[in-house]
Amino acid sequence: MKKILLSILSIITLLSLSACSKTLSTIPYEVKEGEEVVLIPENFVASQNTYEADELVLKSDLMTDDSKYDYDPLTHVVVTKGKDYLEQGSYDVWVESTDGNAASTSVIVSK
Repeated sequence: MKKILLSILSIITLLSLSACSKTLSTIPYEVKEGEEVVLIPENFVASQNTYEADELVLKSDLMTDDSKYDYDPLTHVVVTKGKDYLEQGSYDVWVESTDGNAASTSVIVSK
């Protein structure tokens, strides 16, 4: 009987641990040149992601390099400096969770 209870307890513990682990799965954010680029976590996470949007933070030069880009922290829209859109190219973005998980992805702007 004791072995059965220990086995059940082990199974419950394993199930609890697996239910608590979260998955941070990212995808590239693809737009055409001239379309608005909005830097919010929802645009970079895959459907397998198990984090809520308020548990994620984006980090990118698009948000901090004001010599090349204009980023509006209220709307989260980024454009190339002196333009009203983000120019064609691939831009690195990091998605970080509040519990320390991180994954890289990108903004891809094509013609």
